[in-house]
Amino acid sequence: MKKFGYAFMAFFPLIEVIASVVLMIVSIVLMVSSAMGSMDVSAAVPTILLWLSIVGIIVGIVLCIAGIALFTVHAKNNENLTGNAKGIWIGAFVTLICFAFPVYWWKCIRK
Repeated sequence: MKKFGYAFMAFFPLIEVIASVVLMIVSIVLMVSSAMGSMDVSAAVPTILLWLSIVGIIVGIVLCIAGIALFTVHAKNNENLTGNAKGIWIGAFVTLICFAFPVYWWKCIRK
């Protein structure tokens, strides 16, 4: 996989999940404000936004799982890492999930 593919898998899942959570918050605020009558919004708009955010979060989770597999294989085959470092990175991928991907990309793949 080329460097761009690794960069995409390092940053996109995290950005996508954050954007989906923000979209979910916006849709909930729209629902509450339209229910209170302070905003004239069609009931379909917040509902559609809410469903889009839920789908976005599910896609983000699937991308994070794929990223765990991708970066674990890369760390295992990376000749520049020692045995201890490989174990630490793999543990970070499993525990920190999407938050460890950009750090690994920056430190180990970008060069």
